[in-house]
Amino acid sequence: MKIRRTRGWDRHAIMAEVRRRGSNLRKLALEAGLSESACRKALAVPLPAGETAIAGFLGVSVQELWPDRYPTLSASIPDNTANITSGASLNAAVVQTSEVAA
Repeated sequence: MKIRRTRGWDRHAIMAEVRRRGSNLRKLALEAGLSESACRKALAVPLPAGETAIAGFLGVSVQELWPDRYPTLSASIPDNTANITSGASLNAAVVQTSEVAA
């Protein structure tokens, strides 16, 4: 059964799924070589190591669990490549600019 969420998972859903799969946050942290409270803390505050351990165990990305902490690249950086017609015209523009400056 695949769980799809559009707004990320809340802490209770994450803990419930970890328990349903036969583990707990302390065990996940220790198996990942982290302090025993790392995964628990990751539910409340950004803690990349704990978040990665939880996401890996659940088989989902950290972006799916915490989309507010990990925005997608396309949402945060606009694509300006449409303004560039070709590499040759871009190089010509750079050469012209450098000649004017000299």
